[in-house]
Order: sequence, then structure tokens, then C-alpha cells
Amino acid sequence: MTEQLIIDNAIVSASTNGEGDAGDLIISASDSVKLNNPGGLFAQVNSGTGAGGDLTLETKQLSINNGAAVSTTTVNLSSSIPTEKDAGDLIIRASEFVEVNGEDSGISSGTLSVIDEPDRDGGNLTIETERLSVSDSGVIGSVTIGAGDAGDLLIRAFDSITVNEGTISAETQESTGNGGNVTLETEQLTIRDGSQVRAGTSGEGQAGSLTINASEFVKLFDTTAENTRANGLFAQTGGSGEGGELQINTSHLIVRDGSQIFAGTLANSQGAGGNLTVTASESVEVSGTTADNEFPSNLSTSTRGFGSAGDLTISTKQFTVQDGAEVSAATFANGRAGTMTINATNSIKLTGIGGLFVQATNGGTAGNLNLETGELTIADGASINVSSPEGLEHRFSIQNRCPNLGFREFSKAKISLAEYPKN
Repeated sequence: MTEQLIIDNAIVSASTNGEGDAGDLIISASDSVKLNNPGGLFAQVNSGTGAGGDLTLETKQLSINNGAAVSTTTVNLSSSIPTEKDAGDLIIRASEFVEVNGEDSGISSGTLSVIDEPDRDGGNLTIETERLSVSDSGVIGSVTIGAGDAGDLLIRAFDSITVNEGTISAETQESTGNGGNVTLETEQLTIRDGSQVRAGTSGEGQAGSLTINASEFVKLFDTTAENTRANGLFAQTGGSGEGGELQINTSHLIVRDGSQIFAGTLANSQGAGGNLTVTASESVEVSGTTADNEFPSNLSTSTRGFGSAGDLTISTKQFTVQDGAEVSAATFANGRAGTMTINATNSIKLTGIGGLFVQATNGGTAGNLNLETGELTIADGASINVSSPEGLEHRFSIQNRCPNLGFREFSKAKISLAEYPKN
């Protein structure tokens, strides 16, 4: 054990290139570990049949900056030498904080292979700390390219997780393996300024699930107009595999400035999308658009491929959609849209351009829309729309939990249940 470990533009590695297994790499520093510039800590299999070793890091403060990395990987770029065993697990325990900052800086576990051999899975990645920050293109991820499954990613930050222009993900790319599950556990989760937390697959394997447990709040917002990618939470499939489930459990969910929460399928995909389930004990607010007004804040399940979209279910006390934001369950292709169910015990309030949309285009079928609340307000151009272009069955229902409150306001509003004739 040491008090402080500093690695600057250097590498500490436990690896194997042949039949033998790589050893474990264990780092214990009572005060801090600081990794700066390209290099870092690695436990890996470069080629051959050996297994990757585990990497365990224990300290108070962990800082990873300017291209440094902590990684367990299995890499095989030779079709003549199969790598038969898994990447090692990566475990980080930092009692005060973990910071990942800067482009190419990251914490990762995964496999990369050019041969179609099963059972070479990515290792699991576990981080336990008080506060976690991922910023300025920093990455925490588990990825598999090849036949193996991606490892699971568990982050337990007892106070807060902040992702600011960063990425947290578990994915398979061009792979027959399954994606890993992503689980974030904290009090406060903030996703901002072009950041993404995602679980997905672009191959044949099934995407993992994305689960958020944040006891105080989940907040998504985007303060700049320069970002080139959506800010948000994503569980998606772009291949023939099925998309994973997206579950959010919190007190308050806030989605602003064009941020997205999405479970579904991408264009030309074959697999079905997963369900999106939000349980917010106090409130859900979806509001506003991107700074250029091009994209609304959105909470959605949808399919752009041949598979069906999952259902969208929201349970809370107060549910608000305002200022151009949208909540939708839709199909933009041949697949079937999911059903949207909103149970807001106190109120549902829709104001401004935007609203609730359960829709189908291009030959798909819309799902149902079910609303259950004590008070429904629709005002200032807001809409509720349920439509299916082929005239296929869909339903729209409103249940009033508190008849003495009734429907408070319908001003400049539009509620439609539309069916278009077949050609």
C-alpha cells in the first residue's frame, strides 16, 4: 500500500500474450490515485488463449485526466489464434470521489475479436464512491465487438453522479453477443450538455437493460447550442437483437432543453424495442426544446424498424409537459407502437405547443393511450393525439380518480383520435 500514486504518461499493466492467464492488478492507495495523459492501469489479454486478470483499485480520490485510462480488455485481431477466455473484472472503490475528465480518458472493460468464437465475454465493471463526475468527453463503458457478451456496469455513488459532456455505456457493436446491463444508484443524477447514458446493441445480440435508481432526483438539461448529439438516457437496438428495458426510479424526474429519454429501435433494425418505465414518487416534468428550437424535450418509446416498440408507463403524483416538449409512443415504420399509460394521482398538466402522442406512420399500428389522474389541464395549444394511418385498432381512455376536481381547463387545446382510410 502507498499513500498516493501518480502515473503521468506511463503504463502499469498485467497482461498475457499466450496460453497463460494474466495476473490480477491490485492498487491500494490510502489517499489518492492520479492518472494523467495517455497511459494508465491495464489488465488485458493481447492475444492467445489466456484469461484476463482482474483489476482492483482502492483509494479515497481517483482522478483520470487528459487521455489516461483504467481498463480490463481482451483483444484478438488474429483469426488463427483464438482467445478462449473472458476479460477480467474491473472494481473501483474510492471513498470520496471518482473523476474522469478529458477526451480519450476513461474506465472500460470489454472484448475485441475478429473471429466468431463464443464464450469470450467482457468483464463486469463496478464503481463504488461518494461522488462520480464524467466530463469533457470522458467515458465509462463496457463494450464487446465480436461474439462475446458485454459485461455489466454497476455504478453506486452514494451522493451524486454528474455527467457533463461525457458517456456511460454498455454496448455490443457488430456482435452476436448480448449487451451488458447498466445500473446507476445514487441520490442525485445529473445528465447535461450532450452527455449520454446508454445500453444498446448494433448486432444480433440482445441489448442490456438501463436502470436508474436516484432517491432525490434525475435531472437532464442542455445549456449550449453547439452539441452535435442528443443529451439523455437511451436503451436501444440498431440490429436484429432486441432492445433492453429502461427503468427510472426517483422522487423527481426533470427533462429540459431538448434532452431525451428513449427506449426503442433505430432505422432498419429487426429487433423489438424495450419498455420505458418511470416511477417518480413526487413529480415528472418534461419541458422546452433545444436552444435552436429544432428538437423538443422528449420521453418516448418508438420503433423505426420492423420490430415493435415497447410500452411507456409513468407513475407519479404531478405530471407536467410544457413549452414544446413531447411524450410519445410511436412507430415510424412497419412495427407496432407501444401503449402509453400515465398514472398521476394529483394532476396531469399539458401547456404550450407539444403534448402526448401515440402515433403510427408508414404502415405501422398505434398503441393505446391510458390516462388516470385527479385533475387534467390542457392549455395554450397543447395536444393529445392518438392516430393510426391504416385505421387499425387503438384506444384512448381517461379515468378521473377524483370526480370532485374534474377537468380544470381546456383552452386552445386539441384532443384527437384519428383513423385515416386505407388506400
